[in-house]
Amino acid sequence: MVYTPYVWSLVAAAFLSASIARYAQRYPDTPAAGSFSRMMWLGVAWTLIYAISILTVWYPARLALSLLFYVPARLIPPAVLAFAIEYTGHEKWLSRRNVALGLAIPVIAIAASLTSPWHHLFRFGFRLDTAGPIAILYYRAGIIYIASSVYQDLLVLAALALFLVSLRDRALQARNTLLLFLGIFVTISVEALFDLGITPISGYNFAPSTIVFAGGTYLVALLRYRLFSFARIARSTVFDNIADIAVVVDTHSRIIDFNGAARKSLSLDPKHSRGMDLGRLSPEWRIFFESNCCVSESDERREVSVPDGPGGRIYDLAISCIKDFRGKAVGYLFLLHDITELRSSEARVRQLLKDKELLLREVHHRIKNNMSVISSLLSLQSETVPDLSARRALQDARSRVHSMMVLYDRLYRSDGLGELSIAEYLSQLIDQVTGTMGMSTKVEVRKEFDDIAIEVRTLFSIGIIVNELITNAIKYAFPGNSPGILTIGVRQKDGKILLWVDDDGGRFPEDKADVLAKGFGLQVVRLMARQIAGDFSVEAGAHTRFSVEFAH
Repeated sequence: MVYTPYVWSLVAAAFLSASIARYAQRYPDTPAAGSFSRMMWLGVAWTLIYAISILTVWYPARLALSLLFYVPARLIPPAVLAFAIEYTGHEKWLSRRNVALGLAIPVIAIAASLTSPWHHLFRFGFRLDTAGPIAILYYRAGIIYIASSVYQDLLVLAALALFLVSLRDRALQARNTLLLFLGIFVTISVEALFDLGITPISGYNFAPSTIVFAGGTYLVALLRYRLFSFARIARSTVFDNIADIAVVVDTHSRIIDFNGAARKSLSLDPKHSRGMDLGRLSPEWRIFFESNCCVSESDERREVSVPDGPGGRIYDLAISCIKDFRGKAVGYLFLLHDITELRSSEARVRQLLKDKELLLREVHHRIKNNMSVISSLLSLQSETVPDLSARRALQDARSRVHSMMVLYDRLYRSDGLGELSIAEYLSQLIDQVTGTMGMSTKVEVRKEFDDIAIEVRTLFSIGIIVNELITNAIKYAFPGNSPGILTIGVRQKDGKILLWVDDDGGRFPEDKADVLAKGFGLQVVRLMARQIAGDFSVEAGAHTRFSVEFAH
């Protein structure tokens, strides 16, 4: 062996490449980290073999090292392209078939290199020159050597083109992409110049030494810009572990990517299903994707049913159009959130509510029937009582029961059980009370209602109030079938409701306080008004006006 200082650049390149390869292995789950590490280990083998060979002057050993040198030399370009493909997010291209085709020429070249002494296909005419500062092994290139050299240059050019195109990808850091591009570009340029015979020292290949420069750019990308520890691994992990089904389909109806939930639900093979046509899915999923794929370039969201399994599944579907940098649609992201259990629970809740409403209506109906029986008993009892005041008291009690019967009748017939229209309720109540009391046809009954929905508990008190005030007017304002006008009104203003009963009989006693204190019916009105937090007032004169104002 003969020492030469040129060996140190090669040793430094090998050491740097090995360190970078070991560092990249810290991220085994990160996209492109594995292929990057393999590329660097091949660079280590390439530089070490070349370093040992330039120190060797024994022809048999030098020839053997020269033959072995082309094993990593012909594998590095495919490794570079594989790294570029994974780094730019085109992993689907690395199918077994494509990898086998891509390695066909390098494998043939390696076999031809290792058997060079027995043919002229790769290299032949070897001659070792030890006269200069470096022992140079000269040779003549065969057809396989030339073809494989052109092929490896094309592979690296394809990798460089991918890096350039990916500069528009916002998911990748442009600084990292440029650093990777420069590291590969410098080495391949020097290697191409050597193949063309352009080199400062005849027969000496400076390309392995340039890995020092490439390693420097890679170190900057790794340590400063976090080449493998930044967003891509997080994005990949999130995509694969979300519970929703996520499937990416291109515009040619092929599955490009999918997550773990989609793999289970659609029975996809993680190794062979990428790039698969939608027609190879199960019939229910094939029909679903074919009917929803490529329908629009805008995002959509809707609820869909898929007959997958017993009873099928219901999904909240979100479709996002994926566009390239020119704005052209290149694929679609399908996100399906399973809401089958939610819809089933909602259906059970709706059924329970329906059963509850039915039960409440039945309760109200039975209460109304029981009140009808009570009303009939009061009516029969009043006919058998000779005392006039007792008979009136029984009739008043019957009238109060009637007001409650009207309320329960409205509840039984209403779709909502929480609130009822005060206009509909009071209109029916007034007709029934005036009919029961035998009001004279000379008395005009006017209804002035705003259509307001009021809680049932409040309506109960309002019904009692209106019943008492109408009964009171019929008894005292229009005695002996005297003519007149009876007005019942409801108005809403400023968050409050005003209820009034007005008659033009003009017969309210002057001692208003005494009447309000002793009259049983008016005491009931005051009690009901207090129950709904209302203010009860009386205005006496030519018209007598009873008013109750309460908050709504």
